[in-house]
Amino acid sequence: MNYKIFKKNLTNLGVKSDDIIMLHTDLSNFKKGSWSDKCSLFSQYLKRFFEKKGTILVPAFTYSFCKNRNFDLHNSPSEVGIFDEYFRKQNSIVRSQHPIFSFSCYGKMEEVFTQNNSNSATGNGSIFEKFFAMNGKILFFGARFITSCTFLHFVEQSNRVPYRYSKIFKGNLKIKKKIIKNQEFEFFVRSTERYNFIDYKENTKIESDLKKKKILKMTNINKLSLSICGSQELFYFVTNKLNNNLYYILDNKPTQI
Repeated sequence: MNYKIFKKNLTNLGVKSDDIIMLHTDLSNFKKGSWSDKCSLFSQYLKRFFEKKGTILVPAFTYSFCKNRNFDLHNSPSEVGIFDEYFRKQNSIVRSQHPIFSFSCYGKMEEVFTQNNSNSATGNGSIFEKFFAMNGKILFFGARFITSCTFLHFVEQSNRVPYRYSKIFKGNLKIKKKIIKNQEFEFFVRSTERYNFIDYKENTKIESDLKKKKILKMTNINKLSLSICGSQELFYFVTNKLNNNLYYILDNKPTQI
């Protein structure tokens, strides 16, 4: 894929150079070659398209903090994707400080998203709440909506779904050479001690509904799928569905243990 095709398809999906984008990727079908080449070229395309007018948020999540209770802002690797880790290590990137749900941020509003956040992963004062308030767009580049859209956790927490609950994790935060000990961070976790959760099937109701309503807009480039949705439109649509069915996002009600 050359840059011309990349730009054309993003533009056709309604992406603008000054947008705020939360990006989820799977570059398996982006181009031939090594993962290093794929990540390098894709990163170049992104920065060229947004040109510091827009803002890009890429997950740099570290779920291991929940076990080892240590987080190094500058060195703890992203645990959620090859491109995510590649992007995190770029010199132009600023990382937010939540030790479970941090983001690598680039662009005009990077400081807004990396400063003065609360200690909640997806609740009040979190980076997700800021993203929602600013009506950011969620872009899935090769990634599937239902298995990668972490913004849904913000929707779940806002609606207090019964299969998740707020859990506090205490640990140490390292920023450059400074270590801040015994900090508390909130994470709205799945209640795996109460429920059995099944994997998402190939076709889910939420994905089908969002496509029908044209909230989730999609296109394909050969074997590569691209899709996008607005955070506020997604939030209000799913919230309305949750009012009638609290397990709507899961597709099926989990069984109790």
